[in-house]
Amino acid sequence: MFFADHCEQYKYTKIIVPLFLENSPSDYDDMQYYWDVNCDDYYQEDIYIGTNKIREIRFERIKKADCEYDNRAEWKLEMIIDGGKSEEETINILNELCTVLSLKFVCHYKHFQYCGFNGFAYDRLHMERRYAYEDKAFSDKAFSMYAGSIEIKTTSVIENKVFKLPKSPTANSELKDRLTDAFLRSLRCKDEISRYILLYYLFEIMYATDEYQEIKKQYELSLSKNSSSKNKCAQNNGDKKRSMLLAQYLQKEFGLKEYSSLGKTAVLDAKILENIITNRNNLTHRGDISKVSQLMYNHLLPILQEVIRKL
Repeated sequence: MFFADHCEQYKYTKIIVPLFLENSPSDYDDMQYYWDVNCDDYYQEDIYIGTNKIREIRFERIKKADCEYDNRAEWKLEMIIDGGKSEEETINILNELCTVLSLKFVCHYKHFQYCGFNGFAYDRLHMERRYAYEDKAFSDKAFSMYAGSIEIKTTSVIENKVFKLPKSPTANSELKDRLTDAFLRSLRCKDEISRYILLYYLFEIMYATDEYQEIKKQYELSLSKNSSSKNKCAQNNGDKKRSMLLAQYLQKEFGLKEYSSLGKTAVLDAKILENIITNRNNLTHRGDISKVSQLMYNHLLPILQEVIRKL
């Protein structure tokens, strides 16, 4: 064993580390959610994690999610990367992989209710790096430097396509980075009110884009030319106006016309967006939490899942 300070001399790096799905925050203290992927062994060659070329990657089952025995789903992750990667570079790749897998999971899962999502993580203390020259004989090894109530437990499993990674580089944009980071942070919240507010923050990010502002500008120009004073007042109503603009933005920028609402197809509708916006205002200004759960799990979260899928 050694701590690789000059790993650039090597041709390949193999990373071996336990990968698991964290139990997720629940809206209720007496509930636990266990997530899983219907996959015991998954192998791919020549894929990308962001802009990093991965020669080989394998996910091999260690444990299935089991609420009875309090087991979270866990896999042995092995991947071979071109070049000698330092611990810092390895951590960056693993962090990006966990973000990609977490986003893919939440985009494919269609039955969020009463819980958030912590996502994929890895055991840094048991991360191992092995190095090889041209012969791919991985002999040199480097380990990480860091070394009372009735409960309701639920296990959820989705298809193994969550592990399927792209065959070409994927470049991130500033908007994509901001939206995906905000999306995952919101799902890690441990209570539904915070989760709703932070999910709504993705709309705030969209409101600030040049594309949304252009739609707003064109709408206001059209309104000033074609409407009477009475109609202008009605159409400039805050929540109603914003919902109309947001619907146009989502359709134009993401081609979003429908979404899956707890397994059923729902059509994107400005009225639903208005309800989401009004509920957020009622929540932050008047403390009204009566519609948080229904709007979040039936509409707000599914709409944002569809946005993330299309980034």
